[in-house]
Amino acid sequence: MAEFFDVARFEVDKRTDVSIPETYTEIGNVTMAGAEEGTYEYGFSLTWLFDQVNKSEFLRFSSDGGVIWHESNSELSDSAFEKRDAYQFYIPLSSGDLNLIVQVRKEDATGVMDVQFADTWIKRVA
Repeated sequence: MAEFFDVARFEVDKRTDVSIPETYTEIGNVTMAGAEEGTYEYGFSLTWLFDQVNKSEFLRFSSDGGVIWHESNSELSDSAFEKRDAYQFYIPLSSGDLNLIVQVRKEDATGVMDVQFADTWIKRVA
């Protein structure tokens, strides 16, 4: 088995201080062109503040250029606070171009939602 650093290829998109409206806003978009055969880890992590209770925040991501979206939402019910989220998954690939897009939005125009920090990445792991 090869060492991780012998086979790894890594692409990352880092963003900070993104103000979020009620429409989906991109907080991460990473592409790895010409990826070789292997297993790739897709992932994102983010920290945000939303100052509204009983209002939903939405997160979605796509690994196929925005054709299919995987969406989740949550609602702060007790108090506004800083929230952190992270997700990663693995896809085996014969070869080709890879892409991961991450977007967030708030329920409506009420309140302030700010993404303080976001990392989006694709890396070859095997």
